[in-house]
Amino acid sequence: MHITPVITPEYDRNKGVPIEISSIGVKEARLLVANKAGYKIIDMKKDGDRFIGFLKFQSQAKINYRIQVKTDDWKVYLSKVYVAREPEESQLQNYLDKLREETLTIKDEVSDARDELHSIELLTPAEIVATKQAEKYKLKRILKELSESVRVEEEKLLVAQKELQGLLHHYNGPNKEKMKKLLLFNGSEKREGEESGS
Repeated sequence: MHITPVITPEYDRNKGVPIEISSIGVKEARLLVANKAGYKIIDMKKDGDRFIGFLKFQSQAKINYRIQVKTDDWKVYLSKVYVAREPEESQLQNYLDKLREETLTIKDEVSDARDELHSIELLTPAEIVATKQAEKYKLKRILKELSESVRVEEEKLLVAQKELQGLLHHYNGPNKEKMKKLLLFNGSEKREGEESGS
């Protein structure tokens, strides 16, 4: 029997790194995680056509684990499989990049709405016919909604930044300096983002 583990990209910070194997021909499955005492057994739960188990990092930078499956008896099909701590870092980095991109997009939309509103406000009273007046109120409403969206997204950015700072505080792996560079929310970059949306 050929068993191939799958490390899914979604990383749950509470549960850990999900490890999946096919449930075809498998009655039970479990993870044997190496520790100082030998191995810690983590039962994998059946979920449809797969078994899934979670590996949770403590202070280590990588986890050494084995997968055991039960057909007629317990057999070790995989050994000395390593999963590095990168999933949490890359997942958080992608999350930060996505938030920053969404925030800049919203700021651009706010800028466009402001420009449209300003062009309408420059019209003389005689030029502001009923349709233009309605468009003006519509744009003001859109501007208010977009401004609120910017505020919400910027709050998300701050939360994500604190998460990354917390991660780096406890992380002493070889990529620590590289991870520090992910903290791109310094004053100059923030001003650059604001300029693009002003």
